[in-house]
Amino acid sequence: MTLPFENDTGPVIKKLASRSIQTDKRRNLFVIVTIALAAALMAAIFCAGAGSDRKLEADIRGQYQAVVVNCDRDTIERLKDCPEVERWGLSQNYGSARYGDSVLTVEYADANWMELGKKPSFTGTLPQAANEILVERAFLDYFEIPAEVGQTIEVNLGNGKQTYTVSGIMDVENDSRMFQLYVSEAFVEEMAQGEPLFEFRLRYTGADSMELEQLKADIAAFLSANDVSEDQIFYSSNYFDMQGFKSGVMKYYIPVAILLLVACAVVIYSIFFISVKGKMREYGRLKVIGTTPKQIRRIVRREGLLLSLCGIPLGLLVGGAIGFAIFPAHWSWMGNLPYLAATAAACALTVFLSIHAPVRMAARVSPIEAVRSSGYETATDRKDQKNHRITPFSMAQMNFRRSRKKTVITLVSLGLTGVFLVTAATVLNSISPEKMAIEAMGDHCNYEVSWMDSGGAEGLPAIARENPLTEELRQELLAIDGVESITSHEVTSATVKFPQESVALKFPVFDREQMEQWLPEENLEQGSADYEELAANNGVVVTDSEDHLLSMFYGYTPAVGDVLTFESMDGKAIEVTAWGLRNRQ
Repeated sequence: MTLPFENDTGPVIKKLASRSIQTDKRRNLFVIVTIALAAALMAAIFCAGAGSDRKLEADIRGQYQAVVVNCDRDTIERLKDCPEVERWGLSQNYGSARYGDSVLTVEYADANWMELGKKPSFTGTLPQAANEILVERAFLDYFEIPAEVGQTIEVNLGNGKQTYTVSGIMDVENDSRMFQLYVSEAFVEEMAQGEPLFEFRLRYTGADSMELEQLKADIAAFLSANDVSEDQIFYSSNYFDMQGFKSGVMKYYIPVAILLLVACAVVIYSIFFISVKGKMREYGRLKVIGTTPKQIRRIVRREGLLLSLCGIPLGLLVGGAIGFAIFPAHWSWMGNLPYLAATAAACALTVFLSIHAPVRMAARVSPIEAVRSSGYETATDRKDQKNHRITPFSMAQMNFRRSRKKTVITLVSLGLTGVFLVTAATVLNSISPEKMAIEAMGDHCNYEVSWMDSGGAEGLPAIARENPLTEELRQELLAIDGVESITSHEVTSATVKFPQESVALKFPVFDREQMEQWLPEENLEQGSADYEELAANNGVVVTDSEDHLLSMFYGYTPAVGDVLTFESMDGKAIEVTAWGLRNRQ
């Protein structure tokens, strides 16, 4: 603000700041690049994180919220026309089947569920006849089968090996050997023992504007009013655990952003400190002609402002482009604007704080000090000086002592650079694809040979009797040159009823010796893993992952004494007791 009796020196200050910038292009380049890099990294991190959350929320928000299992046609007709049901679809799961060295997941899905479940697009039609199937293009490519509608494939889907006609081909990329296969409603009727039953998946009207707990309560009340028993209702863990599914890493970005800003501040401070030191005589001359400390502060601050106006927009543009490139379909100007604005404000504040000390140093200079200033601090007492032998090392020490602040700034900058370098190198060197692959295989092995069921529940006993993993095969494999050892594991599968839904899981089965090896007492948090006690009490040892996936996905938090219902592949149910809890490491 300029008072009535004061001269407006604003244009002069602007001109002096502009000329100062024009005469120190190398400093300007370093400052602009530093600011732009900090802004670009912060903007990219926040925009990519926001895009990831928007993608996940969009995927989940459009999905169903509940499924009614074992649903007959009368119940379907009663539910589908209710105003509470916004969208619905029918499905049925038939487990897995084997084709060559691949695994086929067999499922029925009507047109409504294909759309509601966001299933892949396909060419051709959905299966209509009992001998028609919908397969992935990757499946046909893997087995070098012509990708043509009308192609025939011989496979056992649980009712014996039969010939099926490909009615449609899904356009989906898949590099694994696990493929999706869809059957027809006629297949469901043919496989049913009596009236066919379906899974009725529904999306509740107005769900997006409701709290999750209220939504679950309303769905339960609606289905109960339509004579659907509670044990038939399961809720979508994807939808109701949406907050847990979200990346949740935005809070972790803040420390990273602070670290970037600190590094940026140190670099800018050191550059301006050296720049101001080198311009002491210039500021002294300005003092001689009557420039006030306030005006000198304004000159240096304006230099910082002009450099920020060059670096920050450039960094935001680059960072936004990176965020857009990562999630182009989920870019949102309104959603990203707060992050970009916060990044710009944080960078501007960092520049202002980092030049604060150099600004004060420039304002405090006196004309006499400026005339004799050489950019270094002078020795305090000549009588303490001694004669030293001149060597490169002694000259370096003398140079360090001549400007202690400059030395400290240099060391801090180099230290931060070292921290970034060592951290990045440590992270990169700690990632070993080979070790990750070995750990994923288990037992640090190189190959895994398994015998999986290729049919439905009826064929499981016969498949078990035909298991080729015999002791003779084991000895043959051990005789192969290069095979050092073989670790055998028995695995069973069953459907477990959790609070939110029933899910088919695999379980390792241990004998007494394996139990002592793999479940020693020190690995237990609670309960017991004694083999005799487990065998006598239908006991199991339960563990959750470090990410608490059981509670996140299925709403179950393990505790000693819990009674769980296991249902075998042939439909037999048995209750087991959680006899011990294994730690999560």
